[in-house]
Amino acid sequence: DDDPRLKAAVIRAAQQFLRTRERPVGFDSVNGKIAVNFDPQRTRVVLIDYHPYGTTGRVLVSGFKDDTRKSRAGARRVTAEAARRRAEAIFRRLPRGKQRELVFDAVTEFAGVYHVRWVRQVHGILVMGNEDFTVGIDQVNGAVVYWDLGIFDFPVAMIEATPRVGLAEAKRLAHEAAAGEFGEAMRLAEAFRPVLLIYGRELRWALRLTNGKPGTPNASQYVLVPAREGEVLFRGPADPELEALPRAYVEGFVAPKPGSGS
Repeated sequence: DDDPRLKAAVIRAAQQFLRTRERPVGFDSVNGKIAVNFDPQRTRVVLIDYHPYGTTGRVLVSGFKDDTRKSRAGARRVTAEAARRRAEAIFRRLPRGKQRELVFDAVTEFAGVYHVRWVRQVHGILVMGNEDFTVGIDQVNGAVVYWDLGIFDFPVAMIEATPRVGLAEAKRLAHEAAAGEFGEAMRLAEAFRPVLLIYGRELRWALRLTNGKPGTPNASQYVLVPAREGEVLFRGPADPELEALPRAYVEGFVAPKPGSGS
């Protein structure tokens, strides 16, 4: 509402996407985007990325949902493989630059919908946060009920991708910090494989430590160790983000050698 020209651009982009002249009934903020609602129940929503407006004067459609496309009942007629193919057709409409940074993750299912997901990787390193792309496919009628492209907070050129701290040094720093923080010796937990991750534009090693004493406060501690510079961060005994890392990324991760790149 503060900028009438931006508001007009947002409304116009949403209307053009839906091919309608209908006026929206309201707006919300969702993961840094403007959600343009076309009915009070929010069943038809277009997501707009307004961040390019300041430099280009344009806004971009970065997602939508239409709950009216969901089947009300019926047996599943669409396979996960077919859902992925339909989602890939949407994926191919994304800007080429975005496509190059997105890597297929998995097809999951919930509430009668297949959720087909791609995750962002920069030089093979997973980017955390909402920087992904997901498409929802109805399991009965095969309709695309939503798609959502996350905002990429930093371009590749601004992201740290070469660690100065290798895995062996990261383990040492984690053990050292844990001894000072908790006053007891801790070791790597076998159930979690250390990996490199990007948070914003910073590179961090993710590890899980344990004191080897089940049922005690330090039986599990997730730790983020800076791969370049900064302090060791303790994330607590549970971390939903780290516990839900893409399996293919974790299993295929190969620790790079530390370097001095920018």
